[in-house]
Amino acid sequence: MTRTLSRLLVDEPLRSGDTIALADSKAHYLLNVMRLVPGDSVLIFNGRDGEWQADVLAPDNKTCRLMIAHQTRSQETSADLWLVIAPVKRNPLELTIEKATELGVAQIHFVQTDYTQRSKLNMERLNTIAVVAAEQSGRLEVPTLHDAKSLSEILETWPAGRSILYCDESGMGQPIATVLGGDGNAFGANAFSGSAGTGSNTGTRNGGLERGVERIAGDVVRVVEGVFDTFLGSSGSDTADQSVGPDPEIQSSAVLIGPEGGFSPNERALISRHSMATAVSLGPRILRAETAAIAALAVIQAITGDWQAVKGDWRN
Repeated sequence: MTRTLSRLLVDEPLRSGDTIALADSKAHYLLNVMRLVPGDSVLIFNGRDGEWQADVLAPDNKTCRLMIAHQTRSQETSADLWLVIAPVKRNPLELTIEKATELGVAQIHFVQTDYTQRSKLNMERLNTIAVVAAEQSGRLEVPTLHDAKSLSEILETWPAGRSILYCDESGMGQPIATVLGGDGNAFGANAFSGSAGTGSNTGTRNGGLERGVERIAGDVVRVVEGVFDTFLGSSGSDTADQSVGPDPEIQSSAVLIGPEGGFSPNERALISRHSMATAVSLGPRILRAETAAIAALAVIQAITGDWQAVKGDWRN
């Protein structure tokens, strides 16, 4: 049986024939945890130059030296999907960071709300969790984690053209699959009615999202048809050029998840007035914050994201 190669994030530029030296925790991981010896191979990436196979050289002064051999995958564009979440307790939050990374989010923003019970975050630890998740899931980049800001500040500086899917545990939002067009009624006339989050439903089409309907509608049917192919497996070779990334015309959105106890009435009103916000429902049950984040991201990736991508197995 062929051994699966370890993957490691590095900072150095990656070019065939170059030698890089890893020290401290990275050297310890490869030499002492994975017990690699000279002649063994490892996969490395830096978020810019794709993925490369490198060969372990003889260690030098407690460093692990790698000779970069050849590129195994070219850099690809990830889904332009954000997660905006109110900090919860340590273990659920760390689980959310790990799974959001595995699910392909590009950025994670922390939002302070009226009911947020946690104000201090160990950003270094959370970033380490994201790095490990990216390494183990085969990603070619690590999501960017942003320091916490107030809900009002995030909404005031929200980029134009990026939709907000506001997970509304009150039941006032439409089913998320309907909003995304996954019910077969691809972005129909009522697909974007309502606001987003734990807020009220206006019952009218949201102006910001309506502007994107014509641009997106023609692509959705193709994406939905590709979802089942992903679950049934894909053929194709294991070469880097076989990857098909997410359609940039589809992915420019964010999932907004509230804290334990949800958003306050004033916050729900604030979100409902935002031009890019749409309320979505995640079903008849009240979900924990980490469950809601994982569920929403999975549905988005399946219907409009990179789960429709066809690629070979990156594992060796």
